[in-house]
Amino acid sequence: PPVIGQPASKSKPNDLIGEALLALADAGPLIIAVEDMQWSDSSTVAVISRLADQISEIDDVTLLITSREDLSYLSTKFRRLQWIALQRLCHEQIVGILSTRMDTRALAPSALDALAQRSEGVPLYAVELARYHTQAGGAATPMAALEAPSTLQLLVAARLDQLGELKPLVQAAAILGRRFETAAL
Repeated sequence: PPVIGQPASKSKPNDLIGEALLALADAGPLIIAVEDMQWSDSSTVAVISRLADQISEIDDVTLLITSREDLSYLSTKFRRLQWIALQRLCHEQIVGILSTRMDTRALAPSALDALAQRSEGVPLYAVELARYHTQAGGAATPMAALEAPSTLQLLVAARLDQLGELKPLVQAAAILGRRFETAAL
């Protein structure tokens, strides 16, 4: 591959990303993780596809992609491809996650059961539903009486709406990433 740092006129930005990762692979085995590919825009898909082309013959590089959608369009890019379908969690696993992630002592067992059932085996949805339930209605409110949003996306939007004036600030922080200078806000 070309040397990293060559003049920009000789390399496209997508190629530079691949070159940088290949340089890291020269130092030893490399795992490149891309989460939630279903949210990727066309330029991100182009970068990942190009990267798949670049690393397809390198044994010490693993590209790990998670997605809720079919990624078969990438399958021609890899010599070795393994699909791993993750199943939804069972009722007991969801209750276990809720019990370890939050204080569920105030929740009635029936509320825990309802949260597990309503989440349909999706852990993040279960946790967010439980938080919504305890914040919006209180732990004593029966789940059936609570009008919680029907999807994770709507639930997150509803939780953002609860922030009032702080909502734009939180949205800006989300764009900046996990770590940022407060002055950037």
